[in-house]
Amino acid sequence: MSWILDAASIVDGQSTIGHTQMAAIQSDIRTDGGVRDGAGYGRANRAYLVMPPGELPGVIYAVTGASWAAGVATLTIGAHNIKANQRVGVSGITPAGFNTSTDTVVVTAVTSTTISFALANNPGAYSSGGSVLVSGVAAAAGMLAVDAIGNVREYDGSAWQIVGGGRRAASISASAAIANTASEAAFNKSYTIPANSLQPGHIVRIRASGIYSTTGTPTLTIRIRLGGTGTNGVLVMEASFATANNAAGFVWCASADVIVRSIGATGSLQQGYYDVYLFNAGHGSPDQAGPLTLDTTAGQNVYVGVQWGTANSANTVTMNSLIVEQIPVATTL
Repeated sequence: MSWILDAASIVDGQSTIGHTQMAAIQSDIRTDGGVRDGAGYGRANRAYLVMPPGELPGVIYAVTGASWAAGVATLTIGAHNIKANQRVGVSGITPAGFNTSTDTVVVTAVTSTTISFALANNPGAYSSGGSVLVSGVAAAAGMLAVDAIGNVREYDGSAWQIVGGGRRAASISASAAIANTASEAAFNKSYTIPANSLQPGHIVRIRASGIYSTTGTPTLTIRIRLGGTGTNGVLVMEASFATANNAAGFVWCASADVIVRSIGATGSLQQGYYDVYLFNAGHGSPDQAGPLTLDTTAGQNVYVGVQWGTANSANTVTMNSLIVEQIPVATTL
């Protein structure tokens, strides 16, 4: 099968891929995928597509200021996700010398609030107006792109939907047992949420289960925490139980959903659904209503921990499974 798109004329690091070409790429990926032996996108005889992360095509930023020096124009557009080497269209600025007309320009440098691009002639002092259109085209159904944090997205005609996406991790062996202590201790199985991987609306879903055994009816408290190094992280939820008498390999399970409300050094997360259950002890009443404050710009650990009310070598608990999901969502409410 031949490729629908002839990439030879556009794989030059400069040309803009339009809607029709995006649709052709999408069709090629669906029919041939990564096993195609012919010429791929990017390099001859390599069947893969390289899409660097950046702002999504069709996103528009308002220009609030502009300057020119030594052949470089710099536009002030406020907080943005545009990356160096992306293409943008510029229009509506007075004076018109800053505008790119029907063409696009390559962004050569960015700051948190500005973008710069090569402009040979001095257009004069900025007066007013202007907008920046990422990729120089409006988003259209069938487009594929990678957003600023690495999610592959497809435009469905109304919004950019994540294709697959998210992160999932699961333990494939049981933890070490926690026994003979009355201090809180974290299981030695955990997951690290990568720095800057959370976005508003994302859900962190935590599921854990295992077995416990007792002598008598000691209290057992189960906790889920985010961040820190085990027992010093932000408390997501906890529940305490009077355990079954002389339990032997009884099942326990705990679950929690945490919804990301805002991100940054003081990001805000809100607990959603959560539950804790011990066989022969019933469902607990989880405590901790939130919201939580967490630095999403740094990697943050997910820990499950326990605390016995009585230290005894026969009071032992093991976590047999830990599943953590970072779930992106298409729509926030």
